[in-house]
Amino acid sequence: MARKIGSRYTAHQILGRGSAGTVWLGEGPKGPVAIKLLREDLASDQELVGRFVQERTALLGLEHPHVVAVRDLVVDGNDLALVMDLVRGTDLRSRLDRERRLAPAAAVAVVADVAEGLAAAHAAGIVHRDVKPENILLDMEGPLGPGGAHPALLTDFGVAKLIDTPRRTRTNRIIGTPDYLAPEIVEGLPPRAAVDVYALATVLYELLAGFTPFGGGHPGAVLRRHVTETVVPLPGIPDELWQLIVQCLAKAPASRLRASELAARLHDLAPLVAHMPPLEVDEPGAEPSPEPYADDPYPTLPGAPRRAAVPLVPGSSADSSRDTHTSMRVPGPDELSGGPLGTARAPRAPGQRRLPKVPFWAQIVAGLVLGVVLGWIARSYDVQWLHTTLDKVGHIFVQLLKLAVAPLVFFAILVSVTNLRKVDNAARLASRTLLWFMITSLIAVVIGLVLGLLTDPGAGTGLTPKDGRKPENAGSWLDFLTGIVPTDVITPFTELNVLQIVFMAAVAGIAALRLGEKAQPVLTLAEAVLELLQKALWWVIRLAPIGTVGLIGYAIAEYGWHLIGQYATFTADVYIGCALVMFGVYPLLLATVARVNPLQFFKGAWPAIQLAFVSRSSVGTMPVTVRVTERLGVPKEYTSFAVPFGATTKMDGCAAIYPALAAIFIAQVFDVQLGVREYLLIALVSVIGSAATAGLTGATVMLTLTLSTLGLPLEGVGLLMAIDPVLDMMRTATNVAGQALVPVVVAAREKILDLDAYNSASASPVDGYETREVSPVAA
Repeated sequence: MARKIGSRYTAHQILGRGSAGTVWLGEGPKGPVAIKLLREDLASDQELVGRFVQERTALLGLEHPHVVAVRDLVVDGNDLALVMDLVRGTDLRSRLDRERRLAPAAAVAVVADVAEGLAAAHAAGIVHRDVKPENILLDMEGPLGPGGAHPALLTDFGVAKLIDTPRRTRTNRIIGTPDYLAPEIVEGLPPRAAVDVYALATVLYELLAGFTPFGGGHPGAVLRRHVTETVVPLPGIPDELWQLIVQCLAKAPASRLRASELAARLHDLAPLVAHMPPLEVDEPGAEPSPEPYADDPYPTLPGAPRRAAVPLVPGSSADSSRDTHTSMRVPGPDELSGGPLGTARAPRAPGQRRLPKVPFWAQIVAGLVLGVVLGWIARSYDVQWLHTTLDKVGHIFVQLLKLAVAPLVFFAILVSVTNLRKVDNAARLASRTLLWFMITSLIAVVIGLVLGLLTDPGAGTGLTPKDGRKPENAGSWLDFLTGIVPTDVITPFTELNVLQIVFMAAVAGIAALRLGEKAQPVLTLAEAVLELLQKALWWVIRLAPIGTVGLIGYAIAEYGWHLIGQYATFTADVYIGCALVMFGVYPLLLATVARVNPLQFFKGAWPAIQLAFVSRSSVGTMPVTVRVTERLGVPKEYTSFAVPFGATTKMDGCAAIYPALAAIFIAQVFDVQLGVREYLLIALVSVIGSAATAGLTGATVMLTLTLSTLGLPLEGVGLLMAIDPVLDMMRTATNVAGQALVPVVVAAREKILDLDAYNSASASPVDGYETREVSPVAA
């Protein structure tokens, strides 16, 4: 909902919220701008108004390529707003969330840019006082620099102080972000330009290591470490770069370099780190709260960001990590003197772990091998208790995944629909996404038909019509269409009717969009519930290696190898067809349509693909798919729509390749001749009927619809039920690969793909789902 800001500006949509105000995408006389609007309920607070006005006063005359310029100050009734340049990109924190750490060349280039901006600010008598990744923007429309880094700009001088002006902040308070506070700030001394250099050196350390040198644990412990501890070396970086970091992290402000000197030194070091890969170091574990702060009067709010941030402004809520600080008392000398936690926490290089870390993919493979061995033992030696145990283990794992499916689908679709309001050209993106879903499904079904016609999978199997059985609930197109609308809001959740859940979530999301700000409390709750479900599902996903043992072991123990031999051609066709789509069609689309490196896509998306292979559930894998898609450089707002939409509608494996092959297989077993008309019907059903398989760990519903459309005996469904678990692993892996592919292709075509993030995406495991709000346009 648009709103006027003064007489010259119009705010269109919210980009982010902070403790002191809200950042809007707006329009001014000279084009798009970013508008920082102070909260109305705080506009009467003279201290806050003064701080807000100071931000404009300090920066209005500052012009530099690496500083987000302030263009205007608007005072209109209860509205007090800063108008700033619009930077189309993302912030450094969002990139760190995706990649954890940067290559040294990219880290040096980003920090050098910020150091140049700080040098200009310091020359104008301005101290930033809150340099951190959240306040560093990456201009995605700017030219790429060394290491593939986009130009970096420093923003949010909201707590800036003019050098040598009297301190107006109360002397018994610290305002700032604990991980980046200089020792002199902790000790209550006036802030000078050196505090920014210290904070920027901390950012450089974090970009290289993936964690800050003194962060982790209770804010009081973090502040004490800034004063008492020395930074521990990072293994693997050049000595010249390390000495530069040490000098800028010196406890004495006079010992640090000036910002201009830091920028010059970093530019000199750029060739030295040009081709270095990202470092591999392990973050030390968090420490418990020390006793002096056990009764801290400013505790961290539940669900607050990892860096122990609490609102700067009384009465506000920490609904975003974009503009948060810590306000707490200055520790006394006795508290800063050390104590049981007074020693530095040295990062451990690879090979120095107390216990070796086994990659997640290796755990999955080990579970697969162990399952095959145990299943063979159970069948060969008729070990009934082992047979039963494998069945129970696999069944419990699948049930745990299904437990989260209904609420996860509802809240994911609801949030994804409402997130479209944050995306430019949302209707265009949605239509392009649906179009590419249909294109890839059509290609997949054609490959399935061609394979079936070439190999005759139903010939020579020894199967007869009497081996089949009709499914208990034989669906039809009429049942499918009339079953979209639920009769009540409870039954779809209790019966796990995913299609009806998608319908209700989409209606709720559209209604929330129409209500605008009135629906914001509900949307905030929905986002919190979604994060909770994702976290709980992550705990289930960590059990995937154990679940693999049960699922694979039971399949071998129950059916044996002779079953696979009976269906050998059909099984091979399904696996070959899925492989052709995943490793042939998808790379071709990436190379020709998206014009990106296909190998990089599989490197980034592999954690989701391997989990899908084991779990056999697109919806169960969805949180990981979302995370890897973001890590591939697709904006979060678009990802949060496209991936859940794809997880419930895009099934290249289950709804395209499989029904095409299965229809040919069943027709051959029942001696039914198929013509051109039937093959065209198979393609049509596959393209428009994918939603019928939404969220299920199998393609029975889709196959039933296909057979009923062609007039084939529904007893043919029973012929394939025994082999379905083996086929479903490859089908689901193909589904999930496609669900990550289409957002990448569309984002690349629409020029919103972060190529820097895409090219640096890795196959490292997705360790959790703590995400931050990613603003495609921030200021």
